[in-house]
Amino acid sequence: MIWCIIVAVLLVVGILMTVFGAKNDVEAIVCIGVGILVPAVIAFAIVALHVIPEHTNHDANLAELEAKKSSVEYQIENNLVIGDVLAEFNGELAYKQELRKSPWTNWFVGDYINEVEPINVE
Repeated sequence: MIWCIIVAVLLVVGILMTVFGAKNDVEAIVCIGVGILVPAVIAFAIVALHVIPEHTNHDANLAELEAKKSSVEYQIENNLVIGDVLAEFNGELAYKQELRKSPWTNWFVGDYINEVEPINVE
């Protein structure tokens, strides 16, 4: 989320510097580069490296999360729990499920996250 804000700020600053602050061609090129190209590259990297894999690898991401859940359940059943593994898993799952509910952050988490239930210890 912070990267989106940084991209937007750089874009606005670059455009304003290009329109109002560039006194010659070199400054205009630098302003365009910093204000438009850098945010575009950052936005492309965010989408290519995080958003697309979250939404295209549904089965793989679900299998990975299920395997992690099975590992935590195995550790609990065999009294191998070191630290708060259960709390960490449930907390991370709840956090990602909350991210999925928000229209501002749901594109960072795939649909698979809602298919996994938290671990309940009785």
